[in-house]
Parts: sequence; C-alpha cells; structure tokens
Amino acid sequence: MQLESLSPWIYAWLVFAIVLASLIHGALGFGFPFVATPLIAIALDMHTAVVTLVVPTLAITVVNIAKSGPIIPVLRRFWRMPFFALLGAAVGTS
Repeated sequence: MQLESLSPWIYAWLVFAIVLASLIHGALGFGFPFVATPLIAIALDMHTAVVTLVVPTLAITVVNIAKSGPIIPVLRRFWRMPFFALLGAAVGTS
C-alpha cells in the first residue's frame, strides 16, 4: 500500500494516532509504539502500521537518549540487555 494513495481521512487518523500516542508517552514515559501501532492498524494493515511508525519511534528514542544525560554509565550497567533481548527473540521465534 502506498501512502500517496490514502484518503485525507486516513491521514487525519494517522495524525490523531501519533499525537495521542505521543501524549501518552509524554505522560507515562513509555508506550508510544504500544498505543500508535494498534490505532494505525485499525485503518491500515499491520505491516504498513509498523513501517509507518519506524521513524517516529526512532526519533522518540534518540530524543530520550539525548536528554537522559551521560550515556556511558548506563551502557556500563546495562550492556548485557541487548544481547539477552536478541537471544530471547531468537529462542522465542524458533
């Protein structure tokens, strides 16, 4: 599905879903993809919803990392987490 072929109502729904998810993320500190993905999947298919949210989710993650302060102490403390997340994903999908 190409985004150029969508109706203005779908674009309005996309904006609403992203704004609502952003407000919830701002209030709670997490939840942007958990809220935005199902809301967008209501109007579009799941693949398009996920692909549409890659850039906003990446932007929110980068902003959160940038405003959280020094990154080196965090990396020292949680360096194992990405490894175990990858391992868990591999085991869970096999």
